[in-house]
Amino acid sequence: MDRYYQNVTFLHAVLLGSGLLLGLAASDILTHRNIGSWPLGLAIIGLIVVTAVLRSGELMALTLGSGVAFCGVVLFRWSQELSEARRIQREHRETMRKRRHRQLEHD
Repeated sequence: MDRYYQNVTFLHAVLLGSGLLLGLAASDILTHRNIGSWPLGLAIIGLIVVTAVLRSGELMALTLGSGVAFCGVVLFRWSQELSEARRIQREHRETMRKRRHRQLEHD
């Protein structure tokens, strides 16, 4: 009986890792096609509902892996967008400072 639980635990770990890879790959493919990752989010929400209805441990592991990958990708993109916005704002401030400085020198 103990051997059965070890095999099931290994299966869940493999499915969790597969879900992570599946989520990353799907997000990457959708991003390269300029679709965004929102269809993946909808698919994961659907998988959560199906998992709740079926109460399947294997499907739960796959869904959890995909969900974690999706959240990681979304957080990474948000941090990239935030740093890009800060860079643009910093460049704009520097441009405005130089413009004011030239204007004061001209007067």
